[in-house]
Amino acid sequence: MKKNEIIIIIILAILFGVAIVQHATNGQDDFLIKATPWFLLVVGIILILSLDLINKKVWFWLIGIYSITWGIEAVGTATGWPFGNYSYSNILGFALANTPLIIGINWIIVSLGAYALAKFVGLKKIIPLIITSAVLTLLLDIVMEPAAVKLDYWQWNTDSIPLQNYVSWFLIGLLIAYSLNKLKIKINKWVPGLIFIMLLIYFLSINIIY
Repeated sequence: MKKNEIIIIIILAILFGVAIVQHATNGQDDFLIKATPWFLLVVGIILILSLDLINKKVWFWLIGIYSITWGIEAVGTATGWPFGNYSYSNILGFALANTPLIIGINWIIVSLGAYALAKFVGLKKIIPLIITSAVLTLLLDIVMEPAAVKLDYWQWNTDSIPLQNYVSWFLIGLLIAYSLNKLKIKINKWVPGLIFIMLLIYFLSINIIY
């Protein structure tokens, strides 16, 4: 890991740590609510800057995945397909079609992190690589869903989180991992993977605190 990457990871770890402590001591105050979309944006920018931005394929992938995942979410809030019936609050910032614009960045953060971890453990063959990446994506969603509801990022219009949500997350994660492999997108194994782990720890902490 390069020196600048170590500095970035330390700063992000401090920010995540401060957020967890703030939740534990003061709950979800106005500062945390207002900072949420901006924090996700900063994390997303840091992650994107760790990619090979000279490569046109990287931009094609970023724009494509952002557009597709945001579009799927917009369809989801309007129709209940494919995730189930849910709605976003205004905590995640500016929205179009009742869908926060930052949500596409969130998909990029999660999917790149999951793929980086799958690569980190040494998986090279496409089938085990993309399946492991999809499983990790699903794992984060399993932890994130109850935490997001507690933080009022979004709410489900059902008594419980529907199974179809988790099936959809796995399948979308699988397709995103396949696209990364197919386009041969080279990613930094450290930055995305450690951000993924920080997100996992953060949402686990929220589930414990509230």
